Amino acid sequence: MLVDPSGLNPGAGCIAGSWAGPAGCGAGALIGTIGLGLIMAMEFGGDSANVGGSCPPPDDKDPCKGLRNQLRDHQNKLDQYLRDPLSMDNKGFLQKTIDEENWARFWAIRASRIKSLKHQISNFKKQLRACERMYGK
Repeated sequence: MLVDPSGLNPGAGCIAGSWAGPAGCGAGALIGTIGLGLIMAMEFGGDSANVGGSCPPPDDKDPCKGLRNQLRDHQNKLDQYLRDPLSMDNKGFLQKTIDEENWARFWAIRASRIKSLKHQISNFKKQLRACERMYGK
């Protein structure tokens, strides 16, 4: 079986689609051709379409504001969770472990939530750095 990792080769699309007969060949080739056309438009498109490009935002808009807000909100969530994990136990998982005196489960849930929040914060920082590199803010 011929595989085109980019999915842009009409010939590979035809060969891959041929397992479904002539209709599959046509569909595979069409998908490959459309994909190639989109890539070409992104690379060489005119100003009016700007497909896949990055237009600078108006001067009064901060394109990275949403990421900054999410980063701040998640840092606040982590701080609040570290201070009082039960205040953020909206599904009652931690309270149940306390009621059952299952301390190993309590600490496992707590550690998992902290790890998850730290991962999300790290991801938002990475996205924010990329945004600021793109827009220079």
